[in-house]
Amino acid sequence: MSKDLQNKATTAIGHIAIFANEEAQGEESLSITRRVLSLDSDSLYIAGNVRNDMTSHGADIYINAAIVAGTTYIFESRPNGGNYIPKVWEKGSWTALSPGGRITIEEVDVVNQTVKGSFEYTAQSPSGTKTAKVHGNFNLRK
Repeated sequence: MSKDLQNKATTAIGHIAIFANEEAQGEESLSITRRVLSLDSDSLYIAGNVRNDMTSHGADIYINAAIVAGTTYIFESRPNGGNYIPKVWEKGSWTALSPGGRITIEEVDVVNQTVKGSFEYTAQSPSGTKTAKVHGNFNLRK
């Protein structure tokens, strides 16, 4: 993911639901308190975490392509993807496996900075020994 996208992200208002099944221990709904958004005509970055800390349990998604309503973006070789931050911080997030994940944009308004959609992917720990199935939906604005 581009650090530029992450650095441009600011606090967002609205809804983000993240569900994670870490290591097949059962699906959990994360109580998100930190929501951030970066949106322009050719990129999107969204993150949600359980605390106001980007290393707390949560997830992020990103698209590096024209953002168009009614489009599903498949995770493939890094232009689009996601990360999962596990319950116990391991000095790094888990990266979405590619291919296999996707982000669907249902509605988008770049001028008014609003976006609605859903996502799903499987993330893998840096060591490759752990996985988490992650999915959710969002309806955010700056």
